[in-house]
Amino acid sequence: ELIKMLNDKLERHSLTFAKEDLLNEELDSDEVVMRFREYVKRPIGDTLSSDDWKDLYEIIEQKIPGFRFYVNRDGNILSEKEYKICILVRLNFKPSDIGALLDLSSDNISNIRKRLLKKIFGEEGKPKDFDKLIKSAM
Repeated sequence: ELIKMLNDKLERHSLTFAKEDLLNEELDSDEVVMRFREYVKRPIGDTLSSDDWKDLYEIIEQKIPGFRFYVNRDGNILSEKEYKICILVRLNFKPSDIGALLDLSSDNISNIRKRLLKKIFGEEGKPKDFDKLIKSAM
């Protein structure tokens, strides 16, 4: 009975990881996400339009419907910049790329991620701890 229970639990975890991998592949191959990845290489001075961000918000709402609720839980209201950082971390953008997209330094992005760890999850820790929790949002 214990072995069956453990096998069932293992199967559920395997399915969760498979769903997460599939979702990440869908997000990575999405035209809007690829546009943002290309945009990182832009000449300095170019900026993303509000329509670009709107497109990205829509993709997140379609693919991860509870994401906005997930990051705004417990009455937290994120600024637009904080929400953008959450989205970009969830999409596996590197801190330097996030900084390039938002015209902020990598150090600034790291400090914001650390503050968001406390604000959203109530935990002290490193920016990578925040990344791990945000990336688990499905």
